[in-house]
Amino acid sequence: MSTKQHQSSVTRLKLSRNVYTTITNKTAAEYQPRATEFYIRCEQLAGFWIRVNPSGRKVYGCYGRLFGVGKETRVTIGSTDLYSATQARKLATKHLQDIKAGIDPKSVAKMEADKTPSTIESLLEIYLETHKDSMKPRYAYDFEYRLKKNFAALLRKDVRELTTEDLTAWWLTKQGKKDPKGSKRVVLSYLSPILNLAIALNMIEKNVAHDFKKIIGDKKGLRKGSPKKRHIKKGEMENWIASFLAQAVPHSQFKLEDGSWETAAAGNYTALWSSNPTISETQRDFLLFLLLTGKRLDESAKITWEDLDWNEDLPTITLQPEITKAGTEDIIPMTPVVAAMLNFRKERPSKHSKWVFENKYGSGPIVDCRKSLEKICHYKGDYFEAALQETINHHDLRRTYATMAEETGMSRKEVAIFLSHSVGDVTAGYITRSLQQVREKREKIEEEILQETRWYILVNWYECNEDLMEHWDHGPQDERPKAGYLQRLQLPRHEQDEYRFE
Repeated sequence: MSTKQHQSSVTRLKLSRNVYTTITNKTAAEYQPRATEFYIRCEQLAGFWIRVNPSGRKVYGCYGRLFGVGKETRVTIGSTDLYSATQARKLATKHLQDIKAGIDPKSVAKMEADKTPSTIESLLEIYLETHKDSMKPRYAYDFEYRLKKNFAALLRKDVRELTTEDLTAWWLTKQGKKDPKGSKRVVLSYLSPILNLAIALNMIEKNVAHDFKKIIGDKKGLRKGSPKKRHIKKGEMENWIASFLAQAVPHSQFKLEDGSWETAAAGNYTALWSSNPTISETQRDFLLFLLLTGKRLDESAKITWEDLDWNEDLPTITLQPEITKAGTEDIIPMTPVVAAMLNFRKERPSKHSKWVFENKYGSGPIVDCRKSLEKICHYKGDYFEAALQETINHHDLRRTYATMAEETGMSRKEVAIFLSHSVGDVTAGYITRSLQQVREKREKIEEEILQETRWYILVNWYECNEDLMEHWDHGPQDERPKAGYLQRLQLPRHEQDEYRFE
C-alpha cells in the first residue's frame, strides 16, 4: 500500500513537443528522434521549423495565419537531406510572406498542377503540336490513331503515376478480335517520346516505357508474337534470284506471236524464265529497285520522271523531302543495273506520264508487291524449288540490302547513311565527288547481290548489248545429287566427287 502511495507521489516529467533554437545548417544533425514526433522551432524566424519523426525522418516546414489572424496554414518544404537550412529558410520566408498577404501556398501549388497537362492524352496533343512541322501528315495520323485506339485504357492516366505494372497489365490485355503484339510494340515506340517530353517538363524522372521494353525482352511469354527481323540470307540469295528470274517476264522481244515465250535467251543461252512467267514488267522492275537500293516502299513508289537526272557521267535519282520519312532530300547515284532498268522504263511507249512505277490500272503509283514476293519465295519449277521458310516482304529486302552492304566491308554507319536512317542530313550535302564514291560502293553491293546474273538481267530484261553475256558463264546445270558436307566426308574419297554440296 505504501508502495503505491510512493509511486503516485512521483511527478512524471514529459518531454516537450517543441524545442526552440536558432535553426542553422547543423541543427538537424544535433537532434536525435524520440518515441513521439517533435518540432525544432526557429527563434530567429517565427513559424519556421524542423519536424522530427520517430522513424528518424526530418523535414523543414513553416506555418502562419492567413492575413496574420485567419486560418492556420502549414507548408512542408522538404527533407533536411535535400535542403540546407539556408535554402529552407529562404523558401519559408517566401511562404510566410504569402500567407500573411492572404495567399495559401498549397492552393497556389494545386492550381498550377491543375493547369499543367499531366495525362498522356494531354501530353500527346502537346507533342503533336510541337512536332507538326517536322512530322509527315501520315506519320502524325498513325501516331495519334494508334495511341488513342490501342492505348485507350491508360490514355487518361497521370504520367506521374504510370508504372511498369500498368504497362504489363495493358500488354497482357487483349483488345478486339485481333491483337498482334507487333502493333503494341509500335504503340510503345510512340509512347516513349511522349514520356521523354514529360521528363523535359520535369514531370517525371525516368521513362518507364524503356524499363518495360527490358521486361518484355526478358520474358518469353511476353515476347511471343514480336516482329521478326527477316532478310534473304546469303546462302538463300542464289535460289531467290533464280526464282525471280524464272517468274519475271523478260524483254518483250522474246514474246512470240502466239503469246508464248522463247526458250532461248540472248546469245543462244538457255532461257531462265519459265514457260509462263507471271511477274509483270513493273512488278519486276520495282522489286529489283527495292533490292538494289535498300529504299523504303512508299518512297520508291512515288518517284517521278522529274526526279531522274540523266547526267552522262553521274545519273542520279532524287527522293524529294515530301516523300522521305526523314523529310530531307535523298540523292541516289544510279548503278549499272538500276540505270539500265530506269532507262528501259523511260523508253517504253506505254510509260506513265508521271510515275516511274505505275500501278496496274495506270491511275497512280504502285502500292503493293506482296503477291510477287510470295511467288518468288515459294516457287516450285521444273528444275528447282525456291522454298524459303518464310515469305520475304518489301521491308525485308531493305534488311537484305543492309546485310549485303556489310558483306562488302561497309561500316554500319555507312550502311545507315545509305538506308537514310537518322544519322544526320548527310545525303543532301553530297558533292559530285562524294556521289561518285557512293556509286562505286553501291555498285559493289549490286554485284554482291546479283553476282553473275546481273549480265543476264542487263541483256535479257533491258536489251543491253548481247556481248555482255560473255561475262555470264551460266554453264551446264549440275545434275549430281546433293549431299551435305558431313555426308560427303563419310563417303569413300573416290565417291565424294559424285555428289555436290547441298
